[in-house]
Amino acid sequence: MLRSALFYLGALIGVVVTYLTMLVCAPFGLRVRRRLLRAIAGFLLGWLRLTCGIRSEVRGLENIPAGPCVLLCKHQSAWETLALTRILPNATFVLKKELLEAPLLGFGFRAMHPIPIDRKRARDALREVVAQGVDRLRQGQAVVIFPEGTRVAPGAHAPWRKSGAELARKAEVPLVPVAHNSGSFWQHGAFAKRAGTIQLEFGPAAAVGSAGSAELTENARTWVEQRVQQFEEAASGQRPST
Repeated sequence: MLRSALFYLGALIGVVVTYLTMLVCAPFGLRVRRRLLRAIAGFLLGWLRLTCGIRSEVRGLENIPAGPCVLLCKHQSAWETLALTRILPNATFVLKKELLEAPLLGFGFRAMHPIPIDRKRARDALREVVAQGVDRLRQGQAVVIFPEGTRVAPGAHAPWRKSGAELARKAEVPLVPVAHNSGSFWQHGAFAKRAGTIQLEFGPAAAVGSAGSAELTENARTWVEQRVQQFEEAASGQRPST
């Protein structure tokens, strides 16, 4: 508990300093803000490792296309947002529009030039993801989507939405599945964290071709869920909370 408290204290100071720097650097544009976001993400991941003993192993970087793509990522905690911000220098995220109004954090989310959606209006949300996502992809960005729409605890399952596959088909870009087990160490809603090594893996990029959205989504979901189960089984014997 003490180590987790130390992590949050350092994280708060780091975020405040970074966001104040962003305000000063706002006239210099999105590229500078992205560099600052990647810097604070790197700091938080390093601070997490130092205070709570949570490390990570990343595989499959060779599967990330050189050009724009859509990534379908499992969502278990805040860790994967930090990790993907750090790993992918030119990525944006699909997120709930209410996150943009969150005190302090909302400023950081807006700096990522995200694609905000209203989850209560599912049909409009799909149109927004496709319309704004195609625009971001044509600008050369990668688009990260959490197809479950919310954080899902380890061992639990939620339906996958087809918006990511629809976007990839519309823009004719590859679809990349992303598996990890961050929730085994950073549990959503829990203060204490569990020391150990988070596994994150980028799966083979799928060319959309003539496949439908349902098939593409199911193929990605199957690969991700199988890998996550393997990660969670391997993590079950790691150390207790800190």
